[in-house]
Amino acid sequence: MKMRKVLSMILAAAMVLGMVVCAGAQQAKADGESGSITLGIWPEDTQTEAIAVHENTYVPAFNELHPDVEAIPAYYKYSPDTYVALATAGNAPTVFESWYTEPEKLIRNGQVKDITDILEERGWLDVMSPAIRDLLSDEFFLAPMPAGPGGHFTLMGGTPYFFSPDATDEEVNWALDYLEIMGKSPEVTDAARDGWIADAQYRQDAGIPVIPAFPAWTGAVVDEQNKIIEEYSNVDMSLWQAYYDFSKEEGALRTEEPGDTQTMYSILNGVLQAICADPANVDIPALMEQANADYQAVLDAM
Repeated sequence: MKMRKVLSMILAAAMVLGMVVCAGAQQAKADGESGSITLGIWPEDTQTEAIAVHENTYVPAFNELHPDVEAIPAYYKYSPDTYVALATAGNAPTVFESWYTEPEKLIRNGQVKDITDILEERGWLDVMSPAIRDLLSDEFFLAPMPAGPGGHFTLMGGTPYFFSPDATDEEVNWALDYLEIMGKSPEVTDAARDGWIADAQYRQDAGIPVIPAFPAWTGAVVDEQNKIIEEYSNVDMSLWQAYYDFSKEEGALRTEEPGDTQTMYSILNGVLQAICADPANVDIPALMEQANADYQAVLDAM
């Protein structure tokens, strides 16, 4: 897969730092600009604290930057069953979140916008972490892999941001400006710093671990973010450090299996449930053989 195709989406913070905009929110408003963007990244109604962060921090900053552009809350929980219909009908949100298993498929089918040129214009590719950039030339997923007997490993994920295939370049730039205000940027700006603090405070208040992200960027932004994370940290980092140390080793981050990976997870989940339900009597080799056959049938049908 070419990097040009993969860069139709952007990493967000989970275990991976959100990769969004370096120049946008510091630019002056273009004369006569007007319009709207739909924010599929808006929190769902039950997440009142997270909504308050958007309403009290992100939206006012965006309105100051783009007073004639409306940022419309449009919470959307990605699902393959609903997204294709939305995209086909031209109703996909301007920006939305998905899973790491989806980029290759959505990009291949032309169901998200290729924003490579926009990222280049904003100066993103030059400050992208080399390790992340290497992975961007293949399917976009990060996962620490087992080192052998006695090693510790786990599946690691994050949240890619995608953009509607019908979004104009101007709308994409507005959405990137909003994401920068959220602190998903390689630039150290007042708006980004406010976004990092607001997010860290929200996580602290909600009892969500405030921990470092895998840096998608290089430079001062990493140090600045880590200062805020250290200030708001609510966990014993000694319990996490081995994971971070291992993930820095060469070859530790690898691409995920290609194909309909969500279906693979579903099949393997059934295996795990069967093992947990009757560990003494379960036939694990038989379960795995059947799981392999079931997933192979899915791949053969693609």
